[in-house]
Amino acid sequence: MITAVFTDGSTKETEAGTVESVLRSLGLNPYEILVTRWDELLTADEELSDGDTVQLVSIVHGG
Repeated sequence: MITAVFTDGSTKETEAGTVESVLRSLGLNPYEILVTRWDELLTADEELSDGDTVQLVSIVHGG
């Protein structure tokens, strides 16, 4: 399991996998969320391992 930490401090746990698969399992659009681990920005194809904690940051966009 990995722990996802949202900007409001809430957390959710989900199965490990790629960043993209983890975001989709949480019901999130991978094109609208930045994911960091140990202050390093991760790409969609990077693997997350059991025990990882990642921070999720929404991308603000609009016109």
